[in-house]
Amino acid sequence: MRVNERIQKMCELAVAKWGYGPQCVILIEECAELVKEACKVLRGMERQEKFIEELADVCVMCKQMQIVLQVSDEELEARMEAKMLRTMKRGGIKV
Repeated sequence: MRVNERIQKMCELAVAKWGYGPQCVILIEECAELVKEACKVLRGMERQEKFIEELADVCVMCKQMQIVLQVSDEELEARMEAKMLRTMKRGGIKV
């Protein structure tokens, strides 16, 4: 996941300070909060701002895990593309 240099540096600092384990726990918590907000949106609640906030939290934590696991942006993008191509194929969508 590509982010600007400032966000990248802050993620690196957070990982250096708190480490993989604690940050992984926070990732799990943030994912749960995003799921909760997605459910509320599906129930018709107007919560776009809260959803975006939780989405940003999950993205930040995913970036930290990418740093910890030393996954390059290129490798991550290649895997994302492969996943999306499989999804398109399953859905009968031509790309």
